[in-house]
Amino acid sequence: MADAAVEFLLEKLKQLLLYNVNLVRDVKDELESLYNELDSLKGFLKDSTEKRNTNEHMNSMVRRTREVVYKAEDAVETYLSHTCVPMARGYFERAFDILDHVANLRSVVQEVRSMRTTVEDMYDKEKFGSAALQYGEGSERNTIERKAPIVEEENLVGFQDEAENLIQLLTGGLEELEVISIIGMPGLGKTTLAKMIFRNPKIEYEFYNRAWIYVSQEYNRKEVFLNILGQFNKLTDEMYKMSAESLANELCKFLVKKKYLIVMEDVWKGDVWDDLKMAFPKNKNRSRILLTSRISLNLEREKRMDKLIAFSFNNLPYHLKACFLYFGMFPEDFQIPMSTLLHLWISEGFIQKQEEMNLEDIGEEYLEDLVSRNLVMVGKRRSNGKVKFCHIHDMLHRFCKKEGAEQNFLHEIKGFDQGINSFSFENYRRLGVHSGISNFISSKKVGPGVRSLLCFSHEDVILPHDRVSSIPGGFKLLRVLDGRPIIFPRFPTDLTQLIHLRYLVLSIKFTILPATISNLWNLQTLIVVTSSRTLEIKADIWKMIQLRHLEINASTSLPKTGIRLQDIFTKTRKSKEDSLKSGSLVTLSTISPESCSEDVFAAAPNLKKLGIRGQLSKLLEKGKGGSTLFDSLGKKLVSLENLKLLNDVLPRPPVEGKLVSLPQIYKFPPKLKKLTLSDTLLDWDHMSTLGKLENLEILKLKDNAFEGKLWQPQEGGFRALRVLHIGRTNLVSWSASADHFPRLRCLYIEHCSDLHAVPLGLVDISSLQIMDLHCTTKSAAASARKIELLKKSLQDQQNTKGSEFKLNIYPPDPPTEDQ
Repeated sequence: MADAAVEFLLEKLKQLLLYNVNLVRDVKDELESLYNELDSLKGFLKDSTEKRNTNEHMNSMVRRTREVVYKAEDAVETYLSHTCVPMARGYFERAFDILDHVANLRSVVQEVRSMRTTVEDMYDKEKFGSAALQYGEGSERNTIERKAPIVEEENLVGFQDEAENLIQLLTGGLEELEVISIIGMPGLGKTTLAKMIFRNPKIEYEFYNRAWIYVSQEYNRKEVFLNILGQFNKLTDEMYKMSAESLANELCKFLVKKKYLIVMEDVWKGDVWDDLKMAFPKNKNRSRILLTSRISLNLEREKRMDKLIAFSFNNLPYHLKACFLYFGMFPEDFQIPMSTLLHLWISEGFIQKQEEMNLEDIGEEYLEDLVSRNLVMVGKRRSNGKVKFCHIHDMLHRFCKKEGAEQNFLHEIKGFDQGINSFSFENYRRLGVHSGISNFISSKKVGPGVRSLLCFSHEDVILPHDRVSSIPGGFKLLRVLDGRPIIFPRFPTDLTQLIHLRYLVLSIKFTILPATISNLWNLQTLIVVTSSRTLEIKADIWKMIQLRHLEINASTSLPKTGIRLQDIFTKTRKSKEDSLKSGSLVTLSTISPESCSEDVFAAAPNLKKLGIRGQLSKLLEKGKGGSTLFDSLGKKLVSLENLKLLNDVLPRPPVEGKLVSLPQIYKFPPKLKKLTLSDTLLDWDHMSTLGKLENLEILKLKDNAFEGKLWQPQEGGFRALRVLHIGRTNLVSWSASADHFPRLRCLYIEHCSDLHAVPLGLVDISSLQIMDLHCTTKSAAASARKIELLKKSLQDQQNTKGSEFKLNIYPPDPPTEDQ
């Protein structure tokens, strides 16, 4: 949207004029004039965004203004690209080229000035008043209203009778498989009613094998079958490679002897069941399929819904409109991680710094505001109440795509083929490629105005060597590039010329990230996905002072130049802003133990999230002076809240990498809230060390984090722990009560095939609300059901108000005790 583009461009111009004078010395006067003219237009754009559709003449002016703003943005960023990126051309050729860009900028400044004059004349003639042009930084609409996280209330009054009727239909009737539908228009509560039924204790008792899926208007059969299988068992790499038919056979074989309930939400077409039924055996076990659908909707109603959505959008504050339209970039019903969404919003320039709040906190409040307006749906919340995944209803998604296309804000590409090869992307600022990625790349399309390219696909695409430079060559002003499904066989050297990149997701088949990537001096988020277990970074990431999030799935070796460069920053950059930038990195995951040096952590003092992968015993080896690499964590990372320790000694067996102990408690980062351990094979006695971490709220013990038959926690530990996750282990018996876990809220137990029982003492923990058992023993499941009954009985006796205790036990059927 034009107002968001103006905010972003104004901020960029300010940074250039304040901190990069040498870079723009040839066009300093032009940039200052452009800044002043755009600043004058900003009030009009904000006001017109608030009053959209009230005046056709104003709407026409907005469209013309948007074109001028985009043209100005293109001129500035094209000039920067040609100035900053080394070109293989002669001196005179480059000099003439710069003169052309200077002339272009001057022309653009004149257009913006003319546009501003026209707007002022319009306000004078139509007597809109000066209030609109005075919409400035002090406006009440420009502030954020702080809201607590929304607590979703599922059991709405008035649904009980309908729920009881459907429960009788599901639990009674014929022995054969039956399909039951809940039909109605959006907003009537189909999903709420289905959730009430799905979580009803009687349904949980009758249907041990249950799954819930979203089907949507444009579903993918393979994805549907994978989704269902994933709720019954852990998906394997082989499953992801199977065809839809093979997955249907796998699902059918799993369900053939079981009594199951599958809820399919938001079915749009009457033939969906015919398309999917091959996966569901008619086993005469009273299995059921429950559908929610709008099939019988009247279309004068859908039009009314469209008007209602448009009304809701038009009444959004201007700072939320671009954020909401951005949901149209994602595929329908795509579950969007909140962290990803916030990083994208920030990279797009939708979120501007306010007061002392950081950008992520502001983004969270934007998202919660959209949730409270019922425009965004929460797929899952974290234990602290914050959104973890979100999406929007398909009708809202359709609106975002349509409205976004009309404003040249975004464009969706699906099934790219010859039919649209003549289509021009020149006017669109953002492209979402949802399918046909290989054809899209092969077409060698160019988008001189495209700032964002997000790629989504169920299949990976390995680029041929002659296509590696297709994206950087065709989209030279990219700000956001998420190419996760596109696998680069070699590093695209042209990529480092995209100096405006702020967000980059790169999938690779090579093992070295070259030094030239540090030329991307605007980069804020870098995510690298590789099939290799290790990656070496040659790039001097400490020079990338904007970089906030570096996420790599391999064990990564970092350059050991942090402290030297930090000294250089301190000596050469005296301003407060630049001194803060030198420690802007807040996410670093995952790095090798060898890279955990004091110099490295000294260069990243503001880290909040750190992942370490490799032979973890090296962290505990004493070096010169008797110190260890782990000592640096507690000394330097005083702001660290999230730590992942992933022990990886392949190709050697995990037992050879077993940790014999944990560091002493004072060596851990003091503010640590979340800790994840994997394959460390520690003895359960060492849990007492972790229990002393005063701020620890979430503890995830992944596969083989601890080993041993018995765990006896110490009293007085884990005073702040709210979430405990126990993964694959040989644990047989353990004790737990309110003395051991006084604030525990969520307990997750997965693949504990030897566990005899869940501790009965958990009943006494009043804060415990959720218990999930996945693929465990029958006796453990039985003990969990006993805890559930006792918890509910206790709540009834004490007349306790608040959230009820929820138990979820997932198939497959646990093995018998003698297996």
